[in-house]
Amino acid sequence: MRCSSCGWIEKRSRKSQAEFSCVSCGFVCNADLNAAINIAAGHAGGTTPRQRVSVREPQPATVEILSFAGEEDVKGSQGASEAVIAAIDT
Repeated sequence: MRCSSCGWIEKRSRKSQAEFSCVSCGFVCNADLNAAINIAAGHAGGTTPRQRVSVREPQPATVEILSFAGEEDVKGSQGASEAVIAAIDT
């Protein structure tokens, strides 16, 4: 846990769920208050956040809906979903 007074990071500073007592400078306060001060100062988590890794495949920017011979309106036809899937597969 990071001390909001001196910045020292030490697990043993957290005496209980509610009490924070810095082993370096002796600063004592409520643990939630100490955490709130650290968050407000931009020290949330105590380390640099990791970069998120995307596991999704790249998605196309737009999908074009094609009409097929004999169909007046793809959106209103019974086979609209099949037409969209066929258009994506091509």
